[in-house]
Amino acid sequence: MGATAATAAPRPSGQLKVDISVPSALVSNGRHVWIANTGSSSVLELDAATGRELRNVAGSTYRFDISDAIATYGDHVWVANSASNSVTVFHASTGKLIRVLSGPAYRFEVPSAMVVADHHVFVLNGAGSRVTELDETTGRRLRVLTGPLYRFAGTHAMVVVHHDVWTANGAGKGSLTEFNAVTAKVVRVISSGSARLDAPTSLASDGIRLWVSNALGGHISEVAVANGHLMRTISNSTHQLSGLDSLAWSGRTLWGADQQRSGLVLAFDETSGKTTVVLAHRFGFPAVSADAHHIWVVDRTQSRVTELNPATGAIVRVITN
Repeated sequence: MGATAATAAPRPSGQLKVDISVPSALVSNGRHVWIANTGSSSVLELDAATGRELRNVAGSTYRFDISDAIATYGDHVWVANSASNSVTVFHASTGKLIRVLSGPAYRFEVPSAMVVADHHVFVLNGAGSRVTELDETTGRRLRVLTGPLYRFAGTHAMVVVHHDVWTANGAGKGSLTEFNAVTAKVVRVISSGSARLDAPTSLASDGIRLWVSNALGGHISEVAVANGHLMRTISNSTHQLSGLDSLAWSGRTLWGADQQRSGLVLAFDETSGKTTVVLAHRFGFPAVSADAHHIWVVDRTQSRVTELNPATGAIVRVITN
């Protein structure tokens, strides 16, 4: 995601009916949105500008089964299926299946997060102690990243920043691991003390800063991508920030969602760190996703996706079934 982006103009709010069913993960390339539906074992493709349904990718050959992560790269859509320990790849332009990856060689174990960078795909396994690296073009397993150098333990999230992958390792007080996407060599491991980490849970970046939510401690840690140094912490005296389960950046705003406390969704100004939007009691089990011009809140329990204006937090549309 780039460091700067213009904010799309506000559009009238409304409601759209699509074939959405217990959405669990969302990704957008700015023009198209793909939503993993755990309720119908399918992936729904929408027009990012209008929210209109373009395609419903479904069928037993895709082996979608509790799909908890989704990513795009070029004309490929990658879907991690946690219940079947598999990864499905299909064409973004046509929905046609390319391949399903599974079996002992991949060492998938409840894949829960996934990122793609420099023709390499990284799949985080649910135990949070190893990452499987794949060739994006062929699907071939390249290596399994694990061991003391990576410090993966209780790892919950990954994010790509330039040519590196960062992970949030939640075990104990926690740590951050940065490794190169091409060589898989560790660039640095940032300790809990140096970055004010307290069991980190999710990550977002604007290319300059890395934001880290913490399960404990009530704050967001802001870290410089260039050197890993702590820049500041972001807090809110009214709303506890411990427990933010997802972070997303769009335009000049950082968004966070808390699935534990009545579906709280917050926005923070990236310059000042001040809370600019508070959306309480609107969501059941929210997770935030974004591209440069859009912010979406995926809500499993209410089986809907809400698009928000990234600058104001106003509801643009509600996408439901």
